[in-house]
Amino acid sequence: MFVEVSGKDDQRIERRRWFTSSRADLYLWQNASGDIESFEYCYRNEFGEKSVRWHYDSGFEFADIDDGEATPLKNNTPICIANNSPDWGYLLRLFYKESSTADAEPFQFVFYKLLTEVFGS
Repeated sequence: MFVEVSGKDDQRIERRRWFTSSRADLYLWQNASGDIESFEYCYRNEFGEKSVRWHYDSGFEFADIDDGEATPLKNNTPICIANNSPDWGYLLRLFYKESSTADAEPFQFVFYKLLTEVFGS
């Protein structure tokens, strides 16, 4: 289940919120009015870590995350490698399960955006 991680950036005009669980992370960027302007949902499956990003101007982007740790002798910076589309069934089930006890409003917004991308508006 998602738990919000407190940050020191609450004084900023654009506010970032971070929710984490044992299998996923959700980052939300909100403007001064509290509207969600973008989010990134990072999750793990049997093939590694994945990222789904949404921004109100540009829509969705999907990526695999290379953690940079191919060898224990050298740890590189993680990078995102673009891919076409996630496993929507797995992603939606995991997001729904992880967000079921969290603050409802931002999670409903993200879930709606994910469903709209899969099924259309």
